[in-house]
Amino acid sequence: MSNVPSVLSGLVPDAASVTGMLLVFLFLCGVASGLLTAFGPQNTLVGIVRLGLSHLTAPFVFLWKSAGEVARYGREGDRDLRKSDQYLLGHVYLYILAAGVVAAILWTAGTITFVVFSLIPPAGSGKALSEARTAQRVAQADVDAAEREMQEQKTAGPQRLAAELERKEAEATKSLRASEAAVAAARQRIAAEGSLNVDAVDRLGSELDGKARESGDVELIRGELATSLSANPNLDESDRDALGRWLDAWAARARARSALAAVAETPVAEQAAKLVAEAEEKASAAKSAFEAARQEAASREFARKPRWGLASTGFATGLVVLVLAAWLFGLLAESWALLLRLAGDVRETRVLLSRIAPAAAEDGAGNQPPLNAPISPADSSRLGLASAE
Repeated sequence: MSNVPSVLSGLVPDAASVTGMLLVFLFLCGVASGLLTAFGPQNTLVGIVRLGLSHLTAPFVFLWKSAGEVARYGREGDRDLRKSDQYLLGHVYLYILAAGVVAAILWTAGTITFVVFSLIPPAGSGKALSEARTAQRVAQADVDAAEREMQEQKTAGPQRLAAELERKEAEATKSLRASEAAVAAARQRIAAEGSLNVDAVDRLGSELDGKARESGDVELIRGELATSLSANPNLDESDRDALGRWLDAWAARARARSALAAVAETPVAEQAAKLVAEAEEKASAAKSAFEAARQEAASREFARKPRWGLASTGFATGLVVLVLAAWLFGLLAESWALLLRLAGDVRETRVLLSRIAPAAAEDGAGNQPPLNAPISPADSSRLGLASAE
């Protein structure tokens, strides 16, 4: 199939290709160049090449000549300008030249500064890179610790959890036995004193056990009953003390029963899976933090590398802008100089015509009157501002 662009469809044969067209085009250009070199004017190709290069060199040559004109003014002053009728316009022309030279120097200095600072590391980048690498090492240590914890949870987690639950169950059983003994001792004391009904105390204990199973808030039940006992006028101080000791023992027993029930109801497999999931989540978060720290360190390290692309772009942009601005500035300055020279030539022409007219009137034979010799280049201004004296 032909790979000719759609823009050229219909203009070239279907079997043509871009590569073939390019080769034919280059061959014909080479033949034309050879014929021009062999049979055409000499150095034509050299002139074309030099003209192609002059669009880069001509603006700088003009800037160099402009600097020479400004230097000449600094050396000789306005001696030539005083001979011209365009005294202020001549100064404006020199102002234009000086402004162009100064602008070219400033733009060149700015471009070189931009290129240099694009190749050297920014200030403070070394410290930022060191801090980023330290943060990366810390994040790597966190990842290693989280992965070790996750592996331990997967391998020894169920056994360790079972042992921990067994230890808690033993402690809860021991606490329950101690609290039951305390409840029994408080009941015996109440029975020994004989001022309170032991059966009523037992019924009260059963009611409190039911409330504790329903609500689960042992402290709230204990606080309400303690308040009720302290406000009961039918109880003396010893009865309140005995019931308070019994109530404390009951609350301790209720808490021990709740703890033992919690240990007994804890599923080892589900708890182990939950711990593994938490360890995996922690390891994933540590890896995310490490990746962020690694990217930060990489960006800091990249910021310290020479930015050749940015430097090349800045240099090319600065050069193109300088060349274009020099061309526009040069055309403007030379147009201004042409205006000054034209004004000087008009004045000189008027002076010559004013000399010719009276001489022609006096010469009856019609002979050509003599004219003064033109001003030599050595006596004229380089700006074309000097007029004949």
